[in-house]
Amino acid sequence: MILPRGSATPREVTAGLDTVAVRYPAHPATRELLTALQEPLAGPSANRFGRISPTDAQAVLEELEGKIPLILDGGECSTGIESTVISLASTTPTILRPGAISATEISQAIGCNVVTLNCSLNEKTPAISPGSLASHYAPRTPLYISNRPIEYFDPPYQYILFTSKNSTPLTHVRILAQEGKPEVAAQNLYRTLRECDSLGAPAILVDPIPDSPLAPALRDRITRASSGTAEWRNGGWIFTARKKN
Repeated sequence: MILPRGSATPREVTAGLDTVAVRYPAHPATRELLTALQEPLAGPSANRFGRISPTDAQAVLEELEGKIPLILDGGECSTGIESTVISLASTTPTILRPGAISATEISQAIGCNVVTLNCSLNEKTPAISPGSLASHYAPRTPLYISNRPIEYFDPPYQYILFTSKNSTPLTHVRILAQEGKPEVAAQNLYRTLRECDSLGAPAILVDPIPDSPLAPALRDRITRASSGTAEWRNGGWIFTARKKN
């Protein structure tokens, strides 16, 4: 939740803004840590700036080994993608980053309308929320979103499909959700990106994400991780770079 910053909150934890982001974690290990501290805990994400978010302790170690003194291992993340961010600092509650909890669910819980801000993918727009930068969650390997369901699998590239298809080859392909469940796709997204990124392919191609309550969050993360779009044309893949405003 984004809330107005009070005088007790130091500016060092608000990026100089007049608001502060506050979360109450569900994980019992984190709650136990906060109870032991008896203080609010300020901290960034456990990944390097702009890189793929970690979803287990091993991924944190790969990102930050030698830069942090210890890791509190609470097991694999249950949802797999970052939390919904909602601003309560204005008259109308506004979602700044889509996550597993939808606008509809929040609206039902708090009894009023909730809107979703269409955060522009503009490199020059100041970040108003965690994860709202135009380029974020990105692998080092260029990632492109196919403009239609992928049917052709040129071997040099790695492919990420939402679910398996009759023609899916056994190599060069990763499946986000074997049975097409969006919550499974969310759990697998970042781990799959890391696997593909480690293989040295010239590019990663991603299937379009089908509609579901989790689709806005999944599409948001993949778009911010992408270098542009891909189209199969005349027997090969054509890549179009994402425009940077």
